Amino acid sequence: MATGIDVSIASLRLCRQRGLRVVQARAEELPIRTEVVDGVVCKVTLPYTAEVSAVTEIARVLKAGGKVYLCSHAAGYYYYYVRYMAFSPSVRRLFYSLRTLVNTWFYVATRRRLPGFLGDTIYQSRRRLYRYYRNNDLKLREDCPAPNYLGLPVFFYHSVSKVEGE
Repeated sequence: MATGIDVSIASLRLCRQRGLRVVQARAEELPIRTEVVDGVVCKVTLPYTAEVSAVTEIARVLKAGGKVYLCSHAAGYYYYYVRYMAFSPSVRRLFYSLRTLVNTWFYVATRRRLPGFLGDTIYQSRRRLYRYYRNNDLKLREDCPAPNYLGLPVFFYHSVSKVEGE
């Protein structure tokens, strides 16, 4: 049986009104027993989590051979927003993009996020994602093509599975 997980009470309420089974939880602390899940869909979740812990939790709950379909923001997403918002009246969106870029650079250099809302979002890189997969007995099955901006991917679309017998 499929179960959705979100931190937002409003999102959970909306899902329940539509008859969906959902639970309030964080990706870093899934309320699921170890190695019982056949599959996970993780759509643009990692930028808003402690990504190492979130990937570790996903790997923990997956059965051997279980699959993960992951979509995540990449650097091109935020560079596109900076350019787009530079010509837009929305200072808020421009600030969001700039703080995400700065926070990610800070995170890569220090392995720490900026404090408070300044550090609540980072973009992912192939290199970091591949390292998380390796460290958690996950194998990349497919890295699907994604749009690019300034030669940088806008999204990552990964199909990953838990290594059998691990």
